[in-house]
Amino acid sequence: MQLRKLTNDLWPVLPKGSILDTTVNLFLNDNTIKALNPNIQFAEYYIQRDKKTLLLNIGESWTYGETLPRLNNDGNISTANNIYDFGTQLLHSFGPNLTMLLDSDLYQYAVPGNSNINMLTHLNTLLSFIRNNTQYENIYIALQITEPNRDFIYRNLDYCKNSTLSKILNRSNHNVSPITVIDWLSIYFDTVQDWYHDTLKNYTDLNINPIMWANFCKFETNKQYNFKKINPTWISYSAQLENKEYEEPVFFDAKMLISIENEFENDVIIDRDWAMYQMDLIEKSINFIGHDSFYHSNHPNIHGHKEWASYLAKTSGWQSDVKKVKFN
Repeated sequence: MQLRKLTNDLWPVLPKGSILDTTVNLFLNDNTIKALNPNIQFAEYYIQRDKKTLLLNIGESWTYGETLPRLNNDGNISTANNIYDFGTQLLHSFGPNLTMLLDSDLYQYAVPGNSNINMLTHLNTLLSFIRNNTQYENIYIALQITEPNRDFIYRNLDYCKNSTLSKILNRSNHNVSPITVIDWLSIYFDTVQDWYHDTLKNYTDLNINPIMWANFCKFETNKQYNFKKINPTWISYSAQLENKEYEEPVFFDAKMLISIENEFENDVIIDRDWAMYQMDLIEKSINFIGHDSFYHSNHPNIHGHKEWASYLAKTSGWQSDVKKVKFN
């Protein structure tokens, strides 16, 4: 990992009271694991504020703060739109907002279009960096889980083709046949959570307090893990704030069914009535965040990020006197 230190003259101009007021050092990683667009900027950054705690915030476009309004040179909101505006990320996305609530440093890795396999692959690299280069009394980890279909894109790339998750994304490694899509999704989400759990077990020397949350899809499990799962999904939480009825889909990209058909053929059975019901839920969800929600403009808006930061701070149980987590 190669971090590039930004001199103060390269820092964004933000209003007083922002996270940069108490920032000592600001670093970027220009060579992070990107998603489909290699031109994405400000996807991985590290803010040092000389705090005893660190928030490690991992996710995709919703964590990144995509489509938030850009800032003018004076730090105020502009009418123009720029999805790669570092200033507005630092001012309005939930990661920096949560950092201020926790009074911590911040290391954020969030790439628009990112996948679970990318995030979990990079998590180990990030924790290794933290172990070897920092000394924090407490480390909060917020891991976002997103749409399953994205992983089919990355499964055979060199850095993840032998990963825990890639094993269930290829037919040659599929040992149970036939099963339903619901069964496959259950195995998928259990594998995601197992991978997170097992990675954390390798860093028992760090005082880690981890959570996992999702923006789109609900996922259930009967297993016990060394992290706290935040419910409901971000979209569902926004609906609760607005007193609107909402049912969470179990996947969010209709192309997932095509990916499963292409990869597994008759090994994974798709019930058409169930699939159509999920499509209906997805359509309602897209319409809600695209047209009917105060907290979204497809992606979360400024109000949505602020509310989510407060919700995570409240439901995570994170406090200034966090005790060491015991891993099983």
